Amino acid sequence: MNKRLSYIDVFRGLGIIFMMMGHVGIWTEGSYYIHAFNMPMFFAASGFFYDHEKKKYNSFRNFIKNKARAIIIPYFVFGILFYVIDAVIYGAGIEKFLKLFWINTSGLSIVGAIWFLSAIFFVFVIYWGIDHAINNTFVKIVLVLLLFTIGYSIHQFFGIELPWALNQAMVGVLFYFIGDLSFRLQEQRFIKILFNMNYIATFILAIIGGILIFMNEEANIRTENYGIVPLFLINALLGMLVWINISKYIDRFFGKSFIGRFVQSVGRNSIVYLCLNQGIILLLLYIFNRGAIAGTISKAIVLVLSLICIYWLNETVDNTKFRIVFGKRWA
Repeated sequence: MNKRLSYIDVFRGLGIIFMMMGHVGIWTEGSYYIHAFNMPMFFAASGFFYDHEKKKYNSFRNFIKNKARAIIIPYFVFGILFYVIDAVIYGAGIEKFLKLFWINTSGLSIVGAIWFLSAIFFVFVIYWGIDHAINNTFVKIVLVLLLFTIGYSIHQFFGIELPWALNQAMVGVLFYFIGDLSFRLQEQRFIKILFNMNYIATFILAIIGGILIFMNEEANIRTENYGIVPLFLINALLGMLVWINISKYIDRFFGKSFIGRFVQSVGRNSIVYLCLNQGIILLLLYIFNRGAIAGTISKAIVLVLSLICIYWLNETVDNTKFRIVFGKRWA
């Protein structure tokens, strides 16, 4: 089993915070920049924690059982819960409920972000099959690029949208593979240089990446908008590289502080935040919009309070048997 790396938790925690900023609407202009690498960073971070030595699961059945518990249980628990809330309060129709079982990348009740859970589930399954069937790295590269091409093409050229975000999963397999490969090669000199850039190099790369992002269309894996595909891939890689280095800085200098440990916790419990953030944000925005606090200030407060509320809920539930609803094992 892989040793957990705290800077990868920071990396994923920052990704969750970026996602919540978009849901709060605190920096709408920044979504153009964030969408270029935000979803790829989640796929890549998951690949970094892949079972590289193939020792964690002794069979495909156990692998599926583990992933279903960790991903499918929270998907349906919170998908159904928020559908019921949506139906009772807003009169949501049955079509929103049915989306949980088919095309789920739009139109879900309140917690639209859980589409990612079905996508990452497919990524896990597909990549497990690839990694256990093929040992040659070059063949793996060819295969994941082929899957990326299929995932991109079937919607862009044929208008086909597969159930449970399978289109997006095939795209995500490429970034998952990049995360896995980065872990395997992390002791190689070239990877060490890329993952340990100094401040100036990181800043220059961030500027270059930012310019290239705005040269492309606004990318969004959920909506399958990639713009110029080679530019999308370059921007995703540059964005992830910049933020992996920033994550290392945060972990190095603030990892033992409350803020550092908090961001690490967000990353370790990313599914909890994914499932709860939109519901809590909706409630808090409703409360603050009834008050006299200015828009941007209220949204900033809502973001902070949402993070704190979810942290408290996770800590409260984590020592009980109810933790299973977050995809965790029985206490």
